[in-house]
Amino acid sequence: MKTSNQKLSPQADYYHAVSLSGGKDSTAMLLLMIERDMPIDLVLSADTGMEFPKMYEH
Repeated sequence: MKTSNQKLSPQADYYHAVSLSGGKDSTAMLLLMIERDMPIDLVLSADTGMEFPKMYEH
């Protein structure tokens, strides 16, 4: 496990975390970042336990 002071990305002093809600905007942003080969160190998502069933399938 890496600690918060370790550089996870090859780019200088940056840590690239993406927040994914599962909605259209955050999904599109993540897909665009992947397509453009942008650095992503971590994808965060918070399960409220109240999502629609289709969101869990997604």
